[in-house]
Amino acid sequence: MKKTIVVLMTVLMGTFCITGCGNSVETTVQDSTVVDDTQTSEEEITDTEADTEEEAETNDDQKAADEVAALIDAIYVQERTDETDAQCTDAKAAWDALTDEQKELVEGENADPDYFGRDTGGCNQG
Repeated sequence: MKKTIVVLMTVLMGTFCITGCGNSVETTVQDSTVVDDTQTSEEEITDTEADTEEEAETNDDQKAADEVAALIDAIYVQERTDETDAQCTDAKAAWDALTDEQKELVEGENADPDYFGRDTGGCNQG
């Protein structure tokens, strides 16, 4: 009976020793994985920041194009008033301030990228 208990205890102690050693190796592996995850997270953050900057730039371009489209729509067909010439001048100046990419984004009821290039007989010829 004593011999069986000694063998059983030896087996248990050996199992605990092996399991204990395995944990420290797994911890090291997990720590290196955490470092890799951190590097990936930093890369993802950088990618996310770049995407956010591109979206902001696109939104700014679209906003500028929408403002010009509204100005063009306002002057397209209207009764001539004392403010008509000023509105035409403002719309043309806003158009000229756009980049080529922004000009391509201009859309409105009457506004489009070719508005100031067409002969409409209106104030767009200035």
